[in-house]
Amino acid sequence: MMRRLVAALALLCGACSAVPPAPKPKLHILTALPLFWGEGDVADVLQNRTSPAPSLKALSGSWDVVALDMADAAALQAVQKLLVIQPPRLAPAELVALDAWVRQGGHVVILADPDLRWPQQRPIGDPRRAPAATLLSPLYRHWGLDLQPDAMGSAPRIARIQAWTLALPGSGQWVRASGPCQVRDPALAICQLGKGRAVLIADADFFQPQGDAAAQARGIAAINGLLMDKNL
Repeated sequence: MMRRLVAALALLCGACSAVPPAPKPKLHILTALPLFWGEGDVADVLQNRTSPAPSLKALSGSWDVVALDMADAAALQAVQKLLVIQPPRLAPAELVALDAWVRQGGHVVILADPDLRWPQQRPIGDPRRAPAATLLSPLYRHWGLDLQPDAMGSAPRIARIQAWTLALPGSGQWVRASGPCQVRDPALAICQLGKGRAVLIADADFFQPQGDAAAQARGIAAINGLLMDKNL
């Protein structure tokens, strides 16, 4: 009996002395896609009939992901790293605030898709549906970029994003018109703006390719690399 008691106490002490895992860095995500709560209504969310998208679960392995509902100056104060994926139309004040946040030292990765093919249940015209084409042109044109969509029916563009080769269905290509941005790949632009940086990819569908776990893993790895790399 005594030996069993000592063994049990030793196990308990071992558990108590275990070092808790280090907290994951926080990543805010601004999107109109149904990543966090699916496409159900409020009742579905409250009754746990919805679940996060597989791509969001994969990204949560490296980050403490938080939904960002607005991109105004007040909301951006708490943001250090930001992932923007095919967001809804932003108000002019939000575009100004996002530009200022980057220039003050913010780090944002933007997936701006000119031909979104992400499957969505909500009908066309539903304001909750993610836009079929990116609505961020006022922002990236302010940074000196233009986005030219690929021709209808084109094969998926193959892009080299750091160490990963990605197929980008329905993407476009960045064209530098002026300013500090560099086009590293036709689908990848990097803008050093003031103290901060914006990385833009001309596709969002690669974030959650349908039925291709290997392609999704490459896409998540590419986004993680772009978010973490300080030497782009």
